[in-house]
Parts: sequence; structure tokens; C-alpha cells
Amino acid sequence: PISNYGYHPPIDKWRISNYRYPISAKFEQYLCIVYDPIKNLKTWVNIKEIEENFYTSIVMSDSMKTPDSFFVDIFCFTNSRKRKVYKEPQNDADFIILTKYKFKYLLLKIIEQRNGFIKVGSFHLDYNTDKITIEPLGWVRIRNDQGMLMIWINDVDLY
Repeated sequence: PISNYGYHPPIDKWRISNYRYPISAKFEQYLCIVYDPIKNLKTWVNIKEIEENFYTSIVMSDSMKTPDSFFVDIFCFTNSRKRKVYKEPQNDADFIILTKYKFKYLLLKIIEQRNGFIKVGSFHLDYNTDKITIEPLGWVRIRNDQGMLMIWINDVDLY
């Protein structure tokens, strides 16, 4: 994801206040960012120009090694607010259905990435001890059959 902290350019939508733009490609100093995943709208930006004025964090969308404060929203691009969560990173694996209603107050973390899937877990922080636990839930597809993103990375201030 690429973004500064606290301010977002005018291309941002109201629903992406603390979300980050996924990077789908890189060529030398240029990055292709997805700024509207619903319509699959992308643009190329010069990272050197952006870094002159903004703090950036660059994570390619095919390598979800994200900072500790980054979490994943798996429901934002589903009209039904439901997602299949597979037991294995395969389309034909057994799955359960998770709903946004059940998980609206939980933070989901990326545990692993494989075969176009991410393994997500429910994040829990004990504020008394600062102990973090992540309960694995299963595997979620990163893209749909048309190649559009089905997840979105966001930044959460835990304190």
C-alpha cells in the first residue's frame, strides 16, 4: 500500500479514510496503484515525486508483508457483506461463510499468502499486558475471477 498518514489526495473516496492504495505493478521508479478497485481503476505514479511531500510505505499486492499496524478488510467489495473462507488456499477446498456483521468489531490480520489467497486471523490485543494473539480463521481469495481485488489494506492505530 502507498499513502501518507492523515491526508489523502482528492482521488480518494469517502469510504477510504484510513485505507491504503494497493500497488499492482512496478517499473523502475513508477508504481501502478489501484485507486478504485470496484471499477478496477489504476494509475501510474512517480514514487520519487510522492516521497518529496509524503511519507510512503510500499508493499506490492502480491507480497503482503505489511507493517504491524496494517490490517485487512475482506468485506469491503462484497455487496452481500459475506466472504468464503477456505480451509486451504484452493478454490475447491471446503469453506465457511463469514459475515461483516459478525466481524464488524474485529481486526483481521494477514498471516500468510499463497496461490492467490491470504490466510487471515482474528487479531486480539490485551491492553493490560500488550499481549497480541491471532486466531487463524482460514484462507480468502485476493482477487475474483475477473482479476479485481477483493481485499483492502487499512492502517489501524491500536492505542
